[in-house]
Amino acid sequence: MSPVDTSQIFARLPENFVPHVLHLSEKNFRETNCYSDLMIEIVNGLGLNPLACLGYTLAADFEGDQWTFGKPAHHDLERLYGIRIEELSLYRSLTAQLVTQVSRGAIPLLEADAFHLPDTAGIDYRNNHVKTTIGITHIDAAKNVMHYFHNATFAKLEGEDFNGVLAPLNSNNKGYLPPYCEIAKLNQVFKLSEDTLRLRAYDIAASHLRKRPTENPIKAYANAILEHQQTIAADGNDAYHAYTFVAPRQLGASHELGAQFLRWLDGENPHLLEAANAFDGIATLSKSLVLKLARVAHSGRPVDLTSILGDMSVHWEHADQQLRASFTL
Repeated sequence: MSPVDTSQIFARLPENFVPHVLHLSEKNFRETNCYSDLMIEIVNGLGLNPLACLGYTLAADFEGDQWTFGKPAHHDLERLYGIRIEELSLYRSLTAQLVTQVSRGAIPLLEADAFHLPDTAGIDYRNNHVKTTIGITHIDAAKNVMHYFHNATFAKLEGEDFNGVLAPLNSNNKGYLPPYCEIAKLNQVFKLSEDTLRLRAYDIAASHLRKRPTENPIKAYANAILEHQQTIAADGNDAYHAYTFVAPRQLGASHELGAQFLRWLDGENPHLLEAANAFDGIATLSKSLVLKLARVAHSGRPVDLTSILGDMSVHWEHADQQLRASFTL
């Protein structure tokens, strides 16, 4: 175990940013969700291996109207890298509190409105008010400039966007509710040898596997998806985009990350490799599901998804058998 110089992440410039290989564009799902993706890039920005913290993907479940919004567990981040996540109580100027934390070497993880985030240009930027999470590494209150991690990017905002995120017009109103904010404390960050990192990640993965659904969740999803389609058919594109983010995207992206995690964990274990292949099958079919649901939004009519969900269910059962053969629970 060796200490890590965390100052490098605060000196990083957006124009020099290179995303981790997990965020390469040729994947089925380049991005998972805002929290997972920014934590992957924060860990990567510290010179550490974010593959190790993906054990949470093994516990992905159907939650009735969405799939698990998975993210690296706080306990896992602390055990693997020494990164501690704590809540920041907002009681005074938001900008002043963020400046304090960054100056202390912590990264604020702030709920923000994507309407003011330039990296979402062409999607939500200046179009939609959507809650998301950003990780702030630089903030200049005098110049109204901020550098931040968001999804698979590292970007800069300034001027009106700076004020839009940190001092929206309604923030002066009585009853204004400040955004939720955490801090990633980096004062005890360490780097483990790759062998030790794998051993810890294996133990953590076993704990997540204990939380894995005991019944096939894709079968439960298949029983519910006709009702979901009817909502998309009735409400159109807005419902489609919201639904595909929380359901097939979370399903597919979590399994795609899980596949890469399992191959890194032990690339010579035939059971883990079989499970990884099955996870990739689920990810590929999830992307197809996203495309099929687009037809529902455009036509206003549900489609038959029996075959695709049946294949996904078979992949899940096979992965589950292989995982349980690999871990002592």
